[in-house]
Amino acid sequence: MRRRLAQTVGACPPWLLNALLRPLGALVPYCRVSQPSDKGYKAATVLAVADDGALYKHLVSHWKDPSSLVLDAREPATLLDELLMRPGVASTFQQWMTTATLTYLPDDILVKVDRAAMAVSLETRDSVPIRRKWEEHQSGARNWEHYPWDDLMFQAWREAEHA
Repeated sequence: MRRRLAQTVGACPPWLLNALLRPLGALVPYCRVSQPSDKGYKAATVLAVADDGALYKHLVSHWKDPSSLVLDAREPATLLDELLMRPGVASTFQQWMTTATLTYLPDDILVKVDRAAMAVSLETRDSVPIRRKWEEHQSGARNWEHYPWDDLMFQAWREAEHA
């Protein structure tokens, strides 16, 4: 069913998808885009992906089929492929978080944050773990009311996820 829907959306001309999807922008504000057909085609490619590992790779890859860029080429196996095929991970979401932690974060986002922080002499790495801050705040030992709410919510989510 998903593949059939993906094929149907992919076969629609852009003018038709724009006409069908543009009214969604009036119903859902964040759906307002200048070319809804682009979002429709992207959604169709996501629907056509076979499994969770392939979906993760599809979502984080710039070139969806890199072997099509060079004649007689084949994409080599990478760390990303190895991580996505690893058995024994409790959930797809945990597998994706682990993969991002080992591949994307250290070589991309964390490097950018570190470089930007160093450029302006700003300390961005937290030396006190979130859980300890929360416990100190709850016990009254320290006042962490200025501490960002999102860190506390992340910890609560993480605990609920592992409960």
